[in-house]
Parts: sequence; C-alpha cells; structure tokens
Amino acid sequence: LYTPVIVGRAPVWLNTKPEQSNVWAFVGGLCFLVAILVYWIVVQRASREELRRRIASNPPELPGSFDNTNTEPDDS
Repeated sequence: LYTPVIVGRAPVWLNTKPEQSNVWAFVGGLCFLVAILVYWIVVQRASREELRRRIASNPPELPGSFDNTNTEPDDS
C-alpha cells in the first residue's frame, strides 16, 4: 500500500495492478471450509456410534409391557 503524499498542486493517482491473484486465497478458504465440514461430520458420526453402543449395552427398561410375573389368566 502506498501512503498518500501530496507534494504538488494536484494529486496524481498511481494505478497499479496487484502482483498476486486472489485465486489462491479463495482456494485456501474453500479448502479450510471443506476441512471444517469433514471434521464436523466425523464428530457427529462418532457421537452417534457412542450413543448406540451405550444404549445397546444398557437398554432402557420398558414400563410393564414385558412383565411375565402375572401368571393368572385374564378373565376379560
């Protein structure tokens, strides 16, 4: 960047083209976003697998639907 310095009676604008293109900045940003997305997907799947393992090893009890202690016939 140039510092604006007024030495003469009227300012003279120096139009220069940038030396580097912003293509690499765009590609780098896009790669960063893809890496974050992949990381998020991996974490989500890992947490689901952990939850499935926890439920499979200790299933919740259902309230009375499989209670076989009542051996009397139903007279309805």
